[in-house]
This record gives sequence, C-alpha cells and structure tokens, in this order.
Amino acid sequence: WTTLIDTFPDAPTARTALLARADARQRGGDFRDGLADTRAFLAREPKGGNDDTADALLVEGLCQAGLQDYAAAITALRTRLDRHPDAPRTDRALFELGAAETLAGRSADATKTFATLLRRFPGSPHAGDAAFELGEAAWNTGDFAAAAAHYDRAIKAADAALALPPLTI
Repeated sequence: WTTLIDTFPDAPTARTALLARADARQRGGDFRDGLADTRAFLAREPKGGNDDTADALLVEGLCQAGLQDYAAAITALRTRLDRHPDAPRTDRALFELGAAETLAGRSADATKTFATLLRRFPGSPHAGDAAFELGEAAWNTGDFAAAAAHYDRAIKAADAALALPPLTI
C-alpha cells in the first residue's frame, strides 16, 4: 500500500489503499498513523461521501478511542452516524460510540446508544455486547430487575452465536 500511495498519490486506487492501510494500522494498534491515513483519505473525499467515507469515519473513531481521546472518538463516530446512518457497519459504529461514551463517563448517552443498537439491529453480532453493557448500566444504578433482563438477553445472544446447526445425516 505504501508504495502505491507514495508513488501514485493521485491514482484512484491510492485513496482505497489509504483506507486499507488505515484499517490495518488501527487493527495493529498503530493508532496515530491509522488516524493520519484516515485524515488523508477524508481530505480526498468525494462530495457527499459514500460507504468508504463511512468506513473511514469509523476507523477514525476507533483510532481516537485507541489513543484514549474519547471526546474525539465520539465526535468522529457521531459524524459517521449522522452522515451515513444506513451505511454498512452502522451497528459496529453504534457499539463503538456507546463504548467511547462509557469510557468518557457519559453513561446516560451510552445507554441510549446501546438501546438504539438493539432496537435497530437486534440480530447484530454486537447485540449481545450492547445488552451486556445495558445490564452493567442498570446494575450500577441499582435497577437489578432491568440488569437481569439485559444480562439474560446478552446470554441468549452469546448462546445463539455459539449454537451449531443440527447435524443432518
């Protein structure tokens, strides 16, 4: 990617390579360089953006969270959700926003975000984790009945994710 980006910075594929490299850097824990790549990618954004723009904003939020700049992560993820509410991986963006809000001490916002994820994407791979986080929030406020209901939903989601299809002979 780096050779392509450095040698042909104006090529259409260089923009795609920037996003791929940003994602790889974020996944590898290189949050500063991943953030630099997302910013370079977004600087070349087509008017109005597209699904790649949505992905870049998600990666930007993940990099900011990795750098423990939760306010910046929240801003990037909210921008992503506001500008691209129906793009692929919206469930992931909601989950990461809720996590950043939790880490920033904004538990009321996080509770709303996790509830939105569960309402909009009940079958998401992140639904169980969102239900668990809602259980934790309810537990922390002393609402043990609500906590139990959320934990039960989280357990059912985990069980469903681990369920093997029946054997057919």
